[in-house]
Amino acid sequence: MAECIARQPIFDTKLRIYGYELLYRSNAVAAAMALNFFTPCDPDQATSSVLTNSMFLFGMEKLTQGRPAFVNFSQRLLVSDVMTFLPNRDIAVELLETVEPDALTLAACEKLKANGYKIVLDDFVYHPRMDPLIDIADILKIDFLTSDPSYCEAITKQFRKRTDLIFLAEKVETYEQYRQALSWGYTLFQGYFFCKPVVVDTHDIQGNKLVYFKLLKELNNPKVGLNQLEEIIHRDISLSYKILKYINSAGFGLKERITSIKQAVAMMGSEKLAKFVTLVLLKGLGEDKPSELVVRSIIRGRFAELLAESLKFEDQIGDAFLMGMFSLMDALLDRPMNKILEELPLNENVSNALQRRPSTLTLILETIIAYEEGDWDKYDIYCQTIGLDNETARTLYLEAVAWIENMEQ
Repeated sequence: MAECIARQPIFDTKLRIYGYELLYRSNAVAAAMALNFFTPCDPDQATSSVLTNSMFLFGMEKLTQGRPAFVNFSQRLLVSDVMTFLPNRDIAVELLETVEPDALTLAACEKLKANGYKIVLDDFVYHPRMDPLIDIADILKIDFLTSDPSYCEAITKQFRKRTDLIFLAEKVETYEQYRQALSWGYTLFQGYFFCKPVVVDTHDIQGNKLVYFKLLKELNNPKVGLNQLEEIIHRDISLSYKILKYINSAGFGLKERITSIKQAVAMMGSEKLAKFVTLVLLKGLGEDKPSELVVRSIIRGRFAELLAESLKFEDQIGDAFLMGMFSLMDALLDRPMNKILEELPLNENVSNALQRRPSTLTLILETIIAYEEGDWDKYDIYCQTIGLDNETARTLYLEAVAWIENMEQ
């Protein structure tokens, strides 16, 4: 079983990215960092693999864009002094709920705290014996999926005098839960609430966005000509400007400046133009949403495209990109997907996948979602179904994450 690593965002009160929890699935030989006194496949080995691979194989900066990485630590790994070679600004040490506050644990936590690490108590359930650890902790993570709402509210009141203590609501699955946690004093939030729609069915697609949709429709038409594309693009000054700026950027390395839309379209080609228009559209639709929603949409699109290429689905590569990019459109627009698809000019192949109807593209989308969520059992099933190698998937996911860093802002 090959190594896989994914990340789950942690938001602040303004839905900006605070950090990422790194989710890891190890194999029997994954722990390559001389912690060979741990038994294969135990939690300690998984954590050591997260740290080793994040630091050296994947690149911590690539995975977290310079934000803190939350990593689970068992009691045994905590007291092993493994942290001494890691940069404290990058790591938030999450103590599993099984960690007991004995003398060795407390000493290790105090040492980490003195060296600038953040101490996080994961799946926190209060008991008086935990008081010494609470005194050291920076963050308490409360599981909103398994905890009673009355406890989630009461715990913040219990420690209201600790003004330096941060409360993190995890496994927040709905926007209503997020708003409730915010009102109770939680300032960090983790879960999939941000990529689910708050369905009100009143958000119409604004006029200039319809130009983008019209353009995407024509780009899927093999008979469309340059004059038709130029005419559509000219309807939106902002899009015209962005296309000319893009084609004249250093990435194309052109010797002469391109000054007409027709020239730009001819240079880019329909596939690259479709990608560019989709990116511009997503950024516009996501203006009042967490930036991570647009980032995740872009990563999904690129990941889906790379998977289709790797699996030799040559005739579906373009569709895979659009499918991944639009897979969170319901959350961006706060509308049901079936309503959106009545207006979106997408072909039947992409439309069926976005509605989770059986197809190859649907399997690719389900594989991507399982990877994102670290649902490794489900992920393995989908990989076997589509014939995907785990090592290949890991490499392509990291490539998709890196791709967004190189995009024109």
